[in-house]
Amino acid sequence: MRCFIHFALLSFYILSYPDTSNAQKTGAVLIVSSAEHYRLGLGYAQKGDYKSAENAYKKALEMDANNIGPRDGLGFIYALQKKFTEATAEFEKVLLINPHYTPTLYKLGKIFFIQKDYDKAADAYQQAVESDSMYFPAHHGLGIIYKQIQKTAQAAQHFRAAISIKPDYGPSRYRLGLLYLNDQDYSKAIKELKQAAKLLSKEPSAYYALGNAYMALGKLPETAEALKRTLQLDPSRADAHDKLGLVYTEQSLALLGAVMADQDKLAAAIAQHQKAVELSPGNGWFQLNLGMAYERQRQYEKAAVQYRKTLAVDPNIAYPHYRLGMIYARRNKHQEAIAAYQHAIRLEADNTTFHSALGAVYAKTARSGEAIELFEKAIELDYYNTEAHFGLANAYLKLGHREEGMTEMEIFKKQREGNITDLEQRVDLVADNPVFHCELAVHYAKQDRHINAINEYKLAIGLDPRNPEYHRLLRASYIKAGRYQEAAREMEIVQRLQSGRE
Repeated sequence: MRCFIHFALLSFYILSYPDTSNAQKTGAVLIVSSAEHYRLGLGYAQKGDYKSAENAYKKALEMDANNIGPRDGLGFIYALQKKFTEATAEFEKVLLINPHYTPTLYKLGKIFFIQKDYDKAADAYQQAVESDSMYFPAHHGLGIIYKQIQKTAQAAQHFRAAISIKPDYGPSRYRLGLLYLNDQDYSKAIKELKQAAKLLSKEPSAYYALGNAYMALGKLPETAEALKRTLQLDPSRADAHDKLGLVYTEQSLALLGAVMADQDKLAAAIAQHQKAVELSPGNGWFQLNLGMAYERQRQYEKAAVQYRKTLAVDPNIAYPHYRLGMIYARRNKHQEAIAAYQHAIRLEADNTTFHSALGAVYAKTARSGEAIELFEKAIELDYYNTEAHFGLANAYLKLGHREEGMTEMEIFKKQREGNITDLEQRVDLVADNPVFHCELAVHYAKQDRHINAINEYKLAIGLDPRNPEYHRLLRASYIKAGRYQEAAREMEIVQRLQSGRE
């Protein structure tokens, strides 16, 4: 439906008014020409009076069957009424008269696109561009098709061409901004999306995409403003409510983490997540984010109820099992915690946090041997899991393995004592070392500074893109930040890297 509405709006924009000077007067009698009927038809079409427009175009064609204006207009009226067979027939008649008539080539391509015949649509758009290289709607149409078939470089080329011809054409700026956003070129994305939002000031999607770009750079006030504008235009967007809740949560966190969090911001976050769940109760991730918002306010009972609701919606999400385990462990309900952690591990076996958490419960219940196995697995998955090193050290010491215990304790102390300022200075001095970026990201993550962590992991990946560990850690930060689609994408990359396909 969205592309059909766009077709109607854009087609109205590109219709041209013909020269009607050949209407003649003979005495008191007005002799109406084909061109005059065509002009009348255009007026009716713009008023939405399709029947009158159709009649006017047909009268114009009765007077001059080779007048391509009313023939094109008649096809357009049929298309607006979704009479695509009749519309196609009229457009093909136009092209028999003039095979290079650009507006008709474009409209025919649009019909093919609506019918999802992308090859024919691309061919029609390409012919339109070849007929008139300055015809920006055809460039835009080609950009959309190339994006559809994952040829993003060609898509960007045509969107840029449309913008160079018509700089105030918002849809092309919006689409180009989305391409930059997907490529993680956030500065360029923001530049295009800001322009798109101004030009498409009533389009909530433009502001939502702009908010995503700002959020990727950690610009939280700008993100919040873009999302609030999205919701002013469309209060029913659950995804915008959910993301605004995540922004408020990030804004609530002081340097020391949740202990010093701004409770007013957390309350605002809960309100946004509640609205998201109200609008989209079947979305398990929105349910999960509400539970985590409750947990940040130490409303553990509400959080537990919410996690169970999450699992009722989608039992295959691992993270709510883990969070339930944390709540059970806090209440010393060790068997329930063990069951919850085990379930989480069954769903997501390569999550270092889950193994470490289960190891901690085993250690509390005097199952040191099993605890050691889990801590070792957690460290295998993430060497920088400080809690796992600490747990492993204590488990060894309880079993009398002093040498192994002290070795792990030294690793724990070294990791724990890492100074954020020193790490930031080290990254500034040696910006091309991915390990330094990763270590800084790990410390940001421990402070719940998820956006900072995400950005540092991305820098590490940029320097060492084939390291699956960096992608795995980035995925974990995305999950903690509530950005689950991006987390899923990182998981796919990890799997490809481990299978040798990338």
